[in-house]
Amino acid sequence: MSTRLVTILILVAVTLGLIGWDVYAAIQPVSGSTISEVFLGFARQHPVLPFAFGVLGGHLCWPQTVKGDG
Repeated sequence: MSTRLVTILILVAVTLGLIGWDVYAAIQPVSGSTISEVFLGFARQHPVLPFAFGVLGGHLCWPQTVKGDG
C-alpha cells in the first residue's frame, strides 16, 4: 500500500470522525460544544488563529511543481 493511499485514508477517516463528533455534539442538550462554536470562541480570544488557518489553506491549495519538473 502506497503512502499516498494511506494519507488519503487517514484524511477521510479523520474527516468522517470529526463530522460524526460534531453531529453528536450538536444533538446534546448542552449548547456551545460543536467544533464551530468552540473554534469561534478561540478565534475571538486569539484573532491570529483564523489568519493562521488562512495561511495553511493557501499553502495547501497553492500550485506545486511535481518532482522532476526542473
